[in-house]
Amino acid sequence: MDVAPGAPFLVIRTSQDYRYDNFLSMLQVQCGDLWASGFPIDFIYLPCPRVGIINFVNHELCWMCFDVITRRMQMGTIRIIKVQQAMYQGLQTNLAVYYAKAGRRGLERKNAPKVFLEGQELPLRQALKSFVAPELIQHYRASFRSSTEASAAPGSENQDGRGWAGRTATRLLPYALPYAQK
Repeated sequence: MDVAPGAPFLVIRTSQDYRYDNFLSMLQVQCGDLWASGFPIDFIYLPCPRVGIINFVNHELCWMCFDVITRRMQMGTIRIIKVQQAMYQGLQTNLAVYYAKAGRRGLERKNAPKVFLEGQELPLRQALKSFVAPELIQHYRASFRSSTEASAAPGSENQDGRGWAGRTATRLLPYALPYAQK
């Protein structure tokens, strides 16, 4: 798989648990050249300790990171299992998706996304106010609501009988579901 033209978001699945500071350090070690001209990312989210969703400030940096990680994975010199383009693209979209799914309480979670402006971390509330139109959040809320209702309909259950509306599936954000599994 490759990264589509213009795509700045990657999902990286690792074989070990990471916290935000460790994940950023690992990226700096693996893709050090990206930091040569400044802080290359403006969004990072770890929905679980082995999955990182990262937005690079431009597509070229995203592609360079993807290329370096892919080559190191092939050589077996890195603890990354999978790297691929994220389902949702764009800082505004990912912030809106997170807030639409997690709500106000999600802003206080210790694993809430981190947003950076020129390398300086912004409070998540400020990032939402600065970058996301309320209409975009409403759009994703409505989308998730209709998806949940559709998946809760008879005949849409998974083998465990709970369907996508079951407790297990709703704990992760929608863009994390395909990447949180092997």
